[in-house]
Amino acid sequence: MLELLQEHFPFQLVEVDIDTDDQLTEKYGIRIPVVTIDGEEVSEGIIDFDEVRKRLQQ
Repeated sequence: MLELLQEHFPFQLVEVDIDTDDQLTEKYGIRIPVVTIDGEEVSEGIIDFDEVRKRLQQ
Protein backbone atom coordinates (compact mmCIF):
# COMPACT_ATOMS: atom_id res chain seq x y z
CA MET A 1 0.00 0.00 0.00
CA LEU A 2 2.72 2.49 0.89
CA GLU A 3 4.48 1.69 -2.37
CA LEU A 4 1.33 2.84 -4.21
CA LEU A 5 1.50 6.18 -2.43
CA GLN A 6 5.13 6.57 -3.52
CA GLU A 7 3.89 6.77 -7.11
CA HIS A 8 2.13 10.05 -6.22
CA PHE A 9 4.18 11.44 -3.34
CA PRO A 10 7.97 11.51 -3.15
CA PHE A 11 9.00 9.98 0.18
CA GLN A 12 11.51 7.50 1.48
CA LEU A 13 10.08 4.31 2.92
CA VAL A 14 12.16 2.96 5.79
CA GLU A 15 11.29 -0.37 7.38
CA VAL A 16 12.60 -0.90 10.91
CA ASP A 17 12.73 -4.26 12.68
CA ILE A 18 11.78 -3.31 16.24
CA ASP A 19 13.01 -6.66 17.54
CA THR A 20 16.59 -5.43 17.09
CA ASP A 21 16.11 -2.58 19.59
CA ASP A 22 14.71 -3.02 23.11
CA GLN A 23 13.52 0.61 23.27
CA LEU A 24 11.58 0.29 20.02
CA THR A 25 10.08 -3.03 21.14
CA GLU A 26 8.95 -1.39 24.37
CA LYS A 27 7.60 1.70 22.57
CA TYR A 28 5.71 -0.05 19.76
CA GLY A 29 5.14 -3.57 21.10
CA ILE A 30 2.01 -4.98 19.49
CA ARG A 31 1.02 -1.71 17.76
CA ILE A 32 3.02 -2.57 14.62
CA PRO A 33 2.93 -1.70 11.84
CA VAL A 34 3.24 2.00 12.63
CA VAL A 35 3.53 4.70 9.99
CA THR A 36 5.33 7.88 11.02
CA ILE A 37 5.74 10.99 8.90
CA ASP A 38 8.24 13.62 10.02
CA GLY A 39 8.38 11.96 13.44
CA GLU A 40 4.59 12.03 13.91
CA GLU A 41 2.70 8.75 14.24
CA VAL A 42 0.02 8.82 11.56
CA SER A 43 -1.42 5.30 11.60
CA GLU A 44 -0.89 2.01 13.38
CA GLY A 45 -2.14 -1.55 13.34
CA ILE A 46 -4.37 -1.70 10.28
CA ILE A 47 -2.95 1.17 8.25
CA ASP A 48 -5.51 3.79 7.18
CA PHE A 49 -4.59 4.46 3.54
CA ASP A 50 -6.68 7.66 3.36
CA GLU A 51 -5.20 9.09 6.55
CA VAL A 52 -1.65 8.47 5.36
CA ARG A 53 -2.49 9.99 1.95
CA LYS A 54 -4.02 13.09 3.56
CA ARG A 55 -0.95 13.58 5.74
CA LEU A 56 1.37 13.24 2.74
CA GLN A 57 -0.63 15.92 0.91
CA GLN A 58 0.06 18.46 3.67
